[in-house]
Amino acid sequence: MSVVALPDTDLATTRPPSGEARRVGPYAIGREIGRGTTSIVYAARHLRLGRGAAFKELRVRTGSPALGAAMFREEARILGSLDHANVVAVHDLVDQDGLLAIAMDRATRGTLRSCIRRGLREDQAGGVLADILAGLTHLGGRDVVHLDIKPSNLLISHDGVIKIADFGIAQSLRAQDVRSAVNTVQSPAGTPHYLAPEQVLPGRIGPWTDVYAAGVTAFELLVGRSPFADTTDPVEVVERQIYERVPPVCDLVPGVSHEMSEWVSWLVSKAPADRPQSAAEAWHALDRLLSDRRGLRWRDDAALTRRPVLDWSP
Repeated sequence: MSVVALPDTDLATTRPPSGEARRVGPYAIGREIGRGTTSIVYAARHLRLGRGAAFKELRVRTGSPALGAAMFREEARILGSLDHANVVAVHDLVDQDGLLAIAMDRATRGTLRSCIRRGLREDQAGGVLADILAGLTHLGGRDVVHLDIKPSNLLISHDGVIKIADFGIAQSLRAQDVRSAVNTVQSPAGTPHYLAPEQVLPGRIGPWTDVYAAGVTAFELLVGRSPFADTTDPVEVVERQIYERVPPVCDLVPGVSHEMSEWVSWLVSKAPADRPQSAAEAWHALDRLLSDRRGLRWRDDAALTRRPVLDWSP
């Protein structure tokens, strides 16, 4: 599910019959800004601090409510363990009168999905990917895999920085044994158009799994669509993710360099061992190729990322 940004006036659009904004603890709750299978996100404001927030409220409709609550708490715990400029910050876990919610950053420029519709130059795409890979490097250092990297889960802050959001199916490998780090589920969680083969087939998941999704996102930034966008049936999309090679970007967009196209193809290799094993490895290769093509200051022209994020430590 995607969290989008709305102005503070949204707080006045959803009110109970009394005319007052709904209150949950210190938060005034505004209009709905996102929805998933188990939760709804509202625009909100912390009344004492005057700070805007996204208020993600658990609304389990299927399955076990207890399991849904446990997974929601795990999402909050994982988010709370992270601290990086390219990861959405969590402010609070609200547990009050049977209501469970996560208060977190609210982006002001929407999601990366809108940028794809406008189209990006190679250097702009590189700047966006640098932020994504910086955030994923931090996750890898904390033994966390996101498992649902895609444009609608990548928020754009007011100063153009990309922030990874929606950790609803993220896993902390540090808290699991070896067997649980191996995917054996029959119905994988995630989004078919960005799903790595090992999320479907029995196999070990890890940072390389998020690298695959970052590669699909890179393809989409450069081409304007995901590799298998011509297929709408989810099962067929998953089958193509497993068996069909992602076409080279330069075959579809003549303006994209052969080097960038090869880099994207490396990230979306079907076998995990053939991909970069970490986001940092993918980033260093991207920085080298863009520096060779556009100079060491290539990020100066990357409009979305006005402030480069240079901290690659976990």
